[in-house]
Amino acid sequence: MTRPVRSRVLATPLAVALALTMTLSACSRDEPEPGPTSPTETATTEPTTPTPSRTPSETATTPAPTQPPTQSPSPATPPATQGPGATDTPPAGGGADELAAFLPEGFPIPEELTITGDPSRTDAQSAVTFTVPDPAATFEFYATELPKAGYTLLPGSSDHYSTEVASGAILAESDDYALNLLIVDDEVQVGLTRR
Repeated sequence: MTRPVRSRVLATPLAVALALTMTLSACSRDEPEPGPTSPTETATTEPTTPTPSRTPSETATTPAPTQPPTQSPSPATPPATQGPGATDTPPAGGGADELAAFLPEGFPIPEELTITGDPSRTDAQSAVTFTVPDPAATFEFYATELPKAGYTLLPGSSDHYSTEVASGAILAESDDYALNLLIVDDEVQVGLTRR
C-alpha cells in the first residue's frame, strides 16, 4: 500500500511539469501574433516637436547660460595664506627671520630654528612647524618669553620639557590670540587662533 501511494505522489508533479513543457513548446511553434510595438518603435513613429538648432558659429560664440562669467582675483586682495603683519609665507628650510615676518609682531622666536612643512595663515589662524637643536632649552625659552610678550600661561601647560616622553606643551593666551605650542622631540608646532 505504501508503494503505490509514493509512486502517485511523485508521478503527479512530474506529469504537471511534462504537460507544461509540452504546452510551451507547442506555443513557441505558432506564428507570432501582431502585438503592441516596442518603446523604440513607438518613439520613432510618434510625431515630435522640432527644436531649433544652432549653427556652429552660434554655438561657439554664445556662452552657456548656466555658467557664470569668471573673474580674476583682485590684486588688492591678499591671498588667504597671508594675514595682518605677514608679508610672505616662509619657505620650508627658512629660519628665524622668515618666521618673524610670518607670526604676529612681538611673538617670541628662538634664534636657531629650521621651518618644516608648509606654514599656513588665515585671518583667524596661523600654524607653523619648525625644528630646533635643543627642545628642552626651547621649552624654557617659551615658558620665560611668552609672559614677557603679553601671553598668560594657562592650566594644562607642561611644567617642563619631559625627556622621558620627549615632549612638552604650552597653552597660553594674549589679548589677541590663543596659543597652542607643542614640542615633540626636536619639532615645535605653533598654532595661534585670533580671539
